[in-house]
Order: sequence, then C-alpha cells, then structure tokens
Amino acid sequence: MLPDLQRKVLRILFNFSLQRRRMPTWEELERKTGRRRQELWRAFEGLKEQGYIAWEERHSSSYASPVPYGASAKGPKLPDPQRIIMLQSHEPEERAGGSRHYFNGGNGDERIKYWTQY
Repeated sequence: MLPDLQRKVLRILFNFSLQRRRMPTWEELERKTGRRRQELWRAFEGLKEQGYIAWEERHSSSYASPVPYGASAKGPKLPDPQRIIMLQSHEPEERAGGSRHYFNGGNGDERIKYWTQY
C-alpha cells in the first residue's frame, strides 16, 4: 500500500495525463498537493523505486541532479516532472477471499437461500 502523498501524486499524474494530455509542472504539483518540491521529490523517488513511474532519459546539460534533502531550493535544479513516464496508473486491488458467491456446484437449496434470504 502506498503512503498518502505517493498515492496522491500518482493520481494527480494519472489525471493530468488523461485530462490535459501532459504531465504537471512543479508549480501545479505544489498547488495541488500543498507540499514543497523536496517532499514531492521524495514521493517521486518512492514511486520510481516501486515501479510506478520512470523518468524519461534526457542527455542534456540542463538536467541537473536533484536537491539533496535539507539543501536550499536555490541550489541545483530538480528534474522536470513533465519528463515522467507512467508505468502503472494505480495500486493493484486486494480482494478479500470468499467475499463473492460462486454457484459452481452445490445443491439448489443453497442457491435459493442466497437469493431469498436477506
């Protein structure tokens, strides 16, 4: 199960990609989540480690390493979130065993009870 911020960021990324056909900017992510870039970066790292997102490789001098935790935001520039590639759009659902009724066999009385006894 994903932590709240990672799940929220994943939903924002998914909705942006569907509705606006692009990924959000840092400013849009900060506004939607109410979190700072370093917090969002940690959420991105967690999503990347778990295989939900990947960063599009960019071999340009404008791509700098991320700001270390606790460093000034005026330091190195964070990678552009618009270069994110979605690998999975949501967490896999966990189903509780035995919650569905299957009618593969058994006698007819059991099937009738299912539909008549509430």
